[in-house]
Amino acid sequence: MLTDKELAAVPEELLEDLLRYSEYGWRERRIATLLARRYPVALTEADVRKLRRLGQKKLRQA
Repeated sequence: MLTDKELAAVPEELLEDLLRYSEYGWRERRIATLLARRYPVALTEADVRKLRRLGQKKLRQA
C-alpha cells in the first residue's frame, strides 16, 4: 500500500497511463499488472484506486 509520501512522488506519466487504462474500463488488478510491467512499481488494487483519484484531482487542477 502506498503512503502519502510515495503517492506524491508518482511520475506524471504513470498517472496518465493509469487514467487511460481506466477509461478502457479495465479493472484495478489488470491496471496494476500493466503498470508493473512498464514502471518499477508493485501496486495493489487499493493503490490503483488511490492513484486514480489523485490523477483525476490533478487533471482538474491543470
